[in-house]
Amino acid sequence: MEKTDSYFSEGEAYIISSSHNDIAFLDTPLLTILFRNKNIIEKAIDMIEKDSSFYHTIENSLYIKDFLLLNPELKSRLIKVMASGNLDCGATYTQLYETSVTSEGLVRHYYLGKRWLEKEIPGFIAKTTWNQDVPARTMQSAQVMKKCGVDYLFVSRMNAGFFKWYSPDGSFVTGYSTGHYHHNSISNLIGLNYNVYDEEAHSNNSDSNKRTDIEVKDNKALEKLFNYLEKSATNVYKEKKIPPLYCFLAIRDYDYPLNLNNYIKELENNEEFNLPKFKHATAAIFMDEANKILDKDSYWNKYTGERPNLWLYHESSHAKALKYSRNGLNLIDKVEVLASINSILFNSKYPKKEIDKCWEQLLYLDHGWGGNNGHITDQTYLEISKKGLRNTKNLEKQLIKDLANNITIKEEGSYITIFNASCNKRYDRVITTIDWSKLHTLDFNIYDENDNLVEYQIIEEPEPYKIKILFYAKIDGYGYVQYKIKKENQIKQKINNSLKITGKHYVEFSNKFYDLIIEDGGFTKIYDKQIKENILNENSLLKGFEIFMLDSCGNGSGEFSQIQQPNKVFGASVDKYGCMTAYNNTSTNNNMVWKIRDHEGLNTPNGNAVTIIEGEAHFSHFTLIQQILIYNDIKKIETKVNIEAWDGTMYKELRMALLLKEKFNSLSYEVPFGILKLNKDEVQGVIGDKMFTDNIKENFPNVIYPTDCRKIHPREVQSWIGVESKDSTILLSCIDTPTFDYIDVSNNDENSYLIQPILFASRHSCLKEGGNPYHQRGSHSFSFTFSSNKGNLRDNVKIIEEEKSSLITNISYNELQKTGLPINKSCIEIEGDIRISCLKKAEDEDNYIIRVYEMFGEEENFNINLNNYIKTVKKTDMLEFGGEKINQSKITDKLTPYSIETYCISNN
Repeated sequence: MEKTDSYFSEGEAYIISSSHNDIAFLDTPLLTILFRNKNIIEKAIDMIEKDSSFYHTIENSLYIKDFLLLNPELKSRLIKVMASGNLDCGATYTQLYETSVTSEGLVRHYYLGKRWLEKEIPGFIAKTTWNQDVPARTMQSAQVMKKCGVDYLFVSRMNAGFFKWYSPDGSFVTGYSTGHYHHNSISNLIGLNYNVYDEEAHSNNSDSNKRTDIEVKDNKALEKLFNYLEKSATNVYKEKKIPPLYCFLAIRDYDYPLNLNNYIKELENNEEFNLPKFKHATAAIFMDEANKILDKDSYWNKYTGERPNLWLYHESSHAKALKYSRNGLNLIDKVEVLASINSILFNSKYPKKEIDKCWEQLLYLDHGWGGNNGHITDQTYLEISKKGLRNTKNLEKQLIKDLANNITIKEEGSYITIFNASCNKRYDRVITTIDWSKLHTLDFNIYDENDNLVEYQIIEEPEPYKIKILFYAKIDGYGYVQYKIKKENQIKQKINNSLKITGKHYVEFSNKFYDLIIEDGGFTKIYDKQIKENILNENSLLKGFEIFMLDSCGNGSGEFSQIQQPNKVFGASVDKYGCMTAYNNTSTNNNMVWKIRDHEGLNTPNGNAVTIIEGEAHFSHFTLIQQILIYNDIKKIETKVNIEAWDGTMYKELRMALLLKEKFNSLSYEVPFGILKLNKDEVQGVIGDKMFTDNIKENFPNVIYPTDCRKIHPREVQSWIGVESKDSTILLSCIDTPTFDYIDVSNNDENSYLIQPILFASRHSCLKEGGNPYHQRGSHSFSFTFSSNKGNLRDNVKIIEEEKSSLITNISYNELQKTGLPINKSCIEIEGDIRISCLKKAEDEDNYIIRVYEMFGEEENFNINLNNYIKTVKKTDMLEFGGEKINQSKITDKLTPYSIETYCISNN
């Protein structure tokens, strides 16, 4: 009897053993670590030592780090099996949502991943990013990977086959997907099934040796394997005439390492089917072979741009943890700049160890919220994010104090030192707190470095002996300025704006920038005196900056394959976004009352610096306290949203509304190292509907992803959203909220964007077996800043970029310092429209790193001079390896469109 041939009969089939893990999810983080250490990593070491033809992959560096913390005695054995290439590890720190971390946060995952691994494990090279579980990819990730020395991407939940994923600069990485990591696993195909969530399977007393010998009891397993390959060839390989090189994942959640070498011998010796040659390998070995054999471009699927995150409700369902993490990641960038400037200016010690620890804490979050005992996982994530933010703030406080202490003070007195951690020159608000018990007066004025009077307002009395003040300062990029506090009667000037409050629900206001009307729940008029029109859509059911609540049934993973949208609140029985849908649980309908806090001590709610209006509404599940801060010397309006005493009612969602005129019809938002223009910069079309086998669609519909990437919403955002017309731009900063929507569910009008930052959603863990609710009880606070201007996005975006880098202050009382730095200094000169993502101390040298990028798609010549510090420049990769040192006094280079470049600078 002749064997039955298949498309793969003369080919090769690689088996890649791995075990999909989250930081927790199986159980608490600690129990998951213990399970992973014993039953996966230590087991893999044992198996490789016994069989050098076996290979296994760990997904990220954190798991290796945790293993070494508890098993230092096994380090030499671990090094040996990793240096040989038999035990591989993914190149990132955790399995992250790429779309939710900052620009530098994305790079630092590779610092803490690939760079740490290769330093800790001599001889090991991390070539592959593993992220099997997350259906998301940010548009610049391929460029970041490539410039970190990572060539391959192994992912799941997308179209099966070989692919090249491009960033907009033209960089790409090659990769492979079996469609879905679990359902197409060879473990399932040959019938190796067990419930990993059974207590026996993951308890400390479980027998980790019970899977040493694999016995396939299904007598149809061989036929199933053959038929699966035939289906794969028909659906994918034959269509493109791809050479018969195939990859099976041997992977399930928290599975033990799977050595199929004994079974491979059975496959080779079978008399019924002519199968390919099977062998164990890693993804890197498989992809090395694929890049040799697949020499035609037509063999590879091509993807360019962003795959918006389908599981973004994990962020909205953990609002506090994400706020701590995001604010911490924005702040650590500032801290690195401040530490570098301090070190460059007066040779102070750079706190590298402390900064590195903050990065670890702020990047610890992975994709796996909830799960078994998920309340413990969620609390762990919350606490480490809070700790990371707190430690970063402490560093910032100490560094600005060190800087202030090195400035020349010729006359004894009290001073405010202000530092700008942005590379842009700016004129912006300063908010700081004065300790009048140290000042010994409440009568004082503030003067700038040229002895000009600086008008200020007292806006709050936050605690005993303290007053919070607001004023404006002009500061150069990476620069500081010192203002003097003089004890004398405060000089007050005539107020140059008009404010009128009629009853409890109507406010009129005018300054040099805007005419404004607030009615009921929010703004009905924002008339821009430069643009010369009301920029709000007067037909909106929702007011500007109005808070509203929706029913929002679902879980953090959005039911896995599509984002579960909020329910319509009332209206005709039509589809979720039908024309008869409307809102009813709004600030307006909950009797929002507006007032100004006059006659409260020394607080001045209306002045030339700022006008502060406060509103209050009592919803059924919380109290809303909302502040509107209208800045009178810069063209910005800020709203602070405080949700007091949220009772944790499940399946609710809070949003803020801003519906713009139809002319504002081009929407963009910030992503890591770039700007995404809606319907242009996403991957074009559907990315996850073509699996290897048809039965996947029939039996496992949750692993089919049918939404066009351009139609996925809500979206994740870094820190701002911009909407353009032909001649003007609207900008909204949303640093505290990682997700937003833009579709008006009241009229489904695609020509009018209803910008809706999502404050939070009380949804549920995606794990059916005992997952926890994400109720989010307690109080929450959020801040948003709005600006409108003539011109396009490129002309105006720096106005809103500044919001994630607020000016840093230090106040010194009764000081005298006769020698030191001048009272006003800029540390950087930039020519060219570029962005700087970091200024930091180099990892292995006594030099500094500057990373720059271009985000408008144009070539950009630029120069950077850093306080005359630079003597040599070395262009290097993102992990600071390689490059040739050149003698020059500044960085002079050309950025190609959308490129990111890294430079090592020194003064010797």
